[in-house]
Amino acid sequence: MIAGIILGVIACLGMLVLTQAGSSGDCTAILPPVSIGQLGTGSDMGNIPEFSSEDQAQKFLISHTDTGISYSGTSTGIPAPGTTAVITGQGGDRTWSFDVDTSTFKPDEYIVTAGAVQQDAEASTLFNVLDPTAGPLPVLAGSGSSPGSGGAYYISIDPVSNHYVGDRFTITGTTNIPADDEVLVQVYSSSFTPTDKSQSGEFSGATGTVKAVDASPEIAPVSTGVPGLQDIAPSEDRKYSTTNVQVGGVDEADIVRTNGTYIYAITGNTLRIIDAYPAEHAKIVATLEFSGSPQALYLSGDRLIVISEESDTREFWQCAKIGCADAAWSRPVTRIFTYAVSDPAHPEPVRQITVDGSYSDSRMIGTYLYFITTSTAGTSTDGNAFPQILDFAKGIITPDVYYFDSTDRAFSYTTIGSVNTATIAPVNARTFLIGAAGTVYVSPTHLYIGIATPADDSGAVQTDIYSFTIDDGRIAYSAQGTVNGALLSQYSLDESGGNLRLATTGIEGAGKYKGSFSTVYVLDSSMNTIGSLKKIAPDEQISAARFAGSRLYLATRQGSDPLQVIDLSDPANLHVLGKLSLPGYAGYLYPYDESFMISIGRGSDDGGVRLALFNVTNVSAPSVTDSIELGGRGSDSEVLRDPKAFLFDRDTNLLVLPVQLVGQSGWVAYKKYQPPEDAGIWGGAYVFTVTPSEGFHLEGTVEHYDSRSGSRSPVKRSLYINDTLYTLSSDMVVMSDLKNGLAVINSLAL
Repeated sequence: MIAGIILGVIACLGMLVLTQAGSSGDCTAILPPVSIGQLGTGSDMGNIPEFSSEDQAQKFLISHTDTGISYSGTSTGIPAPGTTAVITGQGGDRTWSFDVDTSTFKPDEYIVTAGAVQQDAEASTLFNVLDPTAGPLPVLAGSGSSPGSGGAYYISIDPVSNHYVGDRFTITGTTNIPADDEVLVQVYSSSFTPTDKSQSGEFSGATGTVKAVDASPEIAPVSTGVPGLQDIAPSEDRKYSTTNVQVGGVDEADIVRTNGTYIYAITGNTLRIIDAYPAEHAKIVATLEFSGSPQALYLSGDRLIVISEESDTREFWQCAKIGCADAAWSRPVTRIFTYAVSDPAHPEPVRQITVDGSYSDSRMIGTYLYFITTSTAGTSTDGNAFPQILDFAKGIITPDVYYFDSTDRAFSYTTIGSVNTATIAPVNARTFLIGAAGTVYVSPTHLYIGIATPADDSGAVQTDIYSFTIDDGRIAYSAQGTVNGALLSQYSLDESGGNLRLATTGIEGAGKYKGSFSTVYVLDSSMNTIGSLKKIAPDEQISAARFAGSRLYLATRQGSDPLQVIDLSDPANLHVLGKLSLPGYAGYLYPYDESFMISIGRGSDDGGVRLALFNVTNVSAPSVTDSIELGGRGSDSEVLRDPKAFLFDRDTNLLVLPVQLVGQSGWVAYKKYQPPEDAGIWGGAYVFTVTPSEGFHLEGTVEHYDSRSGSRSPVKRSLYINDTLYTLSSDMVVMSDLKNGLAVINSLAL
């Protein structure tokens, strides 16, 4: 949902449902009328059962949820209201209402249309939105009813007064169409006509969520747009970096993207589009603000995809025998926005999709975006609505809901969906009653979800692994299995030769005899265990894992063997090839090639940030080619939390490490770098070249702040375009010359 798009925007579309059944998200003014329906049951779900109704799901949850465990949902016990009320009047007539907020409108004459989706009945009227400094104009009367063929059904719009920009008001009317049928409401500027993309600011309007309720609460609609699809503009032949991903051909969500000319960056709730190259003339050309929290960014050709997580809160009157009081209803939703950026200075919305549930993860393969959301599943009568998807191009769908006949302490609805970002083909989605989606790993052909659950009352954990096949947007359930222990991250899983390989850390024993251990598993396509290596590094926990070919590089902490090389070539004979002892631990591993592994971690006793190069040519005796420690205790790097912050390009021999360094005197092993000029606290990026024979060579640093700076926003991403390095924090972008000692070319405040 966009709260402040600067594009000028659009027509407002509302769908009015004459029932109290739940609906999802907002209305739209994009493309065809909204329709409600269920995705058909497909044979691609195998033999897992499907719920036939929400009532059946509620009974299942009651009977299969462990007793004594309280469940906290988001429902208040009152149906969630939208911005439309339908009330049965005398003689069978129903009144309807549609809330409008003119905060984003431009002064103009506006048209209101209301039409039945299934019947032949419609009405229209006009009103004006004035600049607050303008004088009043006469009230324009609304149109009468316009019955369709045969005059069986009608819709009328009550007279609408003129309003000033910023006013909030309600459009009302009457209709006699049957309950459960829909009315399409549109509010748009009378000057709205198709124009060039550069003129999109001439459009004006708003959108509002519509839903049948017992009362009509006042909810402010939110702006969106009516765009046109654009041809993909050819990009110039420049070399530039891309997002650091785990699996080739499977793109991952990031907060920064570039196409070699423009940079698209999310900071807070704002997306900024920067004309970045050449750096000397860099400038911000567009800014989009979101009402929620943007989590993910993808760039595919001239399509920019933004995924935002929001809390959909609605206020309403809650009435009882003693009277009425203000109340609120809230739920998490995930919004997927697609923009045409053929002209990045004028991004045009082309599609918006609202999915019930919190955002879990996503991937993009080709033009298909795969997304995962999680919704609560309650055992009360009012807290178990199936997740829905509102596609502003196609309407509302309720994905089929599947379940596994098992007992658990808590359940969640996990929705897996796909959308072709290059077309307006319908969303494909399935929902599964399992736990909240935890660790997600995606290969070009499969999507895996790992969900950690208690194994017993001793604190032991097991992980349920669910496998799904994916192919050109199609999603099918494949198999399910269970392993002991918990996954560290997506890098703890890898698919090879049709098998899934994974590493977990588990707990065994009790009291003073309780200890941790690590296990490596190999599962076949049916998620059956065909190989395992148990009790690796007792009393240590996995700190990093990286699968490369037939080997697993496993780093642990709290012990003397922070790196182990494990042979996976024969699932029936997994074994350790070699170990390496080194003070400190690795938090992220990146393969330089088949014989060398780059590590980012911490020094001994949680010291500074440690950058190391491991030589595994002789796997029985791995060695350290080079190691550098940056700063002292308290130093940090975004890479230790998010590998996408790591930039390494072997072709250009460039390694960029974002850091915040804290100075510390004293001796440490290997090479050590203090913050420049003993600044005490320093934030920015260190730039290295890497060679297997010599290790790391410091090329220079890019400073964003020091202890004297008023703002200390760490660098979160870095990228390059040709010979320019761009380092980005939440506050600024610094552009440095890679061919001139990292001399600063330009900077932009964000």
